[in-house]
Amino acid sequence: MNSRPFDLVIYGATGFAGAQAVRYLSEHCPPGLRWAIAGRSRDKLSAVAHRFGRGELPLILADASDPSSVRQLTEQTQAVVSTVGPFVRYGTPLIEACLASRTHYADITGETAWVRTIIDRFEQTAKEHGVRLVPFSGYDSVPSDAGAHALISHLRTSRGVGVRRLEAFHSARGGFNGGTLATMLEMAKSGDAAMREPWLLSPGFRPTDAARVFDRDPERVQFHERAGLWTAPFVMSVINTRVVRRSAALFAAKGAPYGADFAFQEYFASRSRLSAWAVAAGAGALNAAVQTGTGRAVIAALGPKPGEGPSERSIDEGFFRCRYVAEAEDGSVASAVMKGQGDPGNRSTVRFLVESGILLSQSPADAEGGVLTPAIAFGGQLIERCKPHGLSFEIEG
Repeated sequence: MNSRPFDLVIYGATGFAGAQAVRYLSEHCPPGLRWAIAGRSRDKLSAVAHRFGRGELPLILADASDPSSVRQLTEQTQAVVSTVGPFVRYGTPLIEACLASRTHYADITGETAWVRTIIDRFEQTAKEHGVRLVPFSGYDSVPSDAGAHALISHLRTSRGVGVRRLEAFHSARGGFNGGTLATMLEMAKSGDAAMREPWLLSPGFRPTDAARVFDRDPERVQFHERAGLWTAPFVMSVINTRVVRRSAALFAAKGAPYGADFAFQEYFASRSRLSAWAVAAGAGALNAAVQTGTGRAVIAALGPKPGEGPSERSIDEGFFRCRYVAEAEDGSVASAVMKGQGDPGNRSTVRFLVESGILLSQSPADAEGGVLTPAIAFGGQLIERCKPHGLSFEIEG
């Protein structure tokens, strides 16, 4: 793979998130990294490159509907990161090409049902070929997954104990781009009941009865005594919790379990009961709307179109904050906080994705292959790489 012309390719560079990824890498490119951008239109690719002062960037034409073009893309690089969703439509051909050409892969999907099909179809091949496939490498689900791993690792190192229960409390301000909205509507249209399975992404893993008691997705507003916060159902929890539980299952299979009865749950959190109720009501109304064809059509008409997204000012003013509270196996309690500057779905997502791609491009020849989570693929490296660029993570106390 070292003879390939590129270390990293951004696929989907002409979309809103893809262009943001090009901007991020233009500003934070490690010395010596060889990279290119890919998409369907040479003119649009060239416009994106010039927009960020990178007129010299190599351009690769690739279209998910043309498998040979995607294969030519993957044969030229050690790693590819994709922003081309909905991934259930456009992601599988790229993954097939990555497996055939032994190229590492990361994306920003939140489509758990699609990823389960990828696990079922390609997990064994990815292991055999040493190919690292890392979905969920955006705001879905790096804060939950990497933050949980970091706090658990701290407890293992500092106290020599595992974790019985871990909860994450999210707050954020940001907006949708057109690609994210299209993916959300596609997921709602499919109505896949499998998404409600708490261990959907961990086929074959048997959680303990103690862990399963804590699996049910939150459905109501309540005050959380230990965290001292009002909590409401978090719209992304049906994604993030499945990813963290997959990490727990994969680490257990490696002989390094998070804890014998490890259980994970997460919430939207606020210090205000009224705010928590408002979030719950808004999420409920949105969920009801996307269940009907008419509702989805109205949302699609009113929302941003593919290639559109929040203003630069809005992105700059966004943020996310996630607090983690862990009950260790010895009964002690530990907590940590992760904060991200900028709109989580448009600034933090590309930060996580691009840094994941850089790490994948540096994978050793004997790296573990498979359909991996960010925690399994990168351990604490991803958080460390993002810290100079708008991310903080601190153990409290």
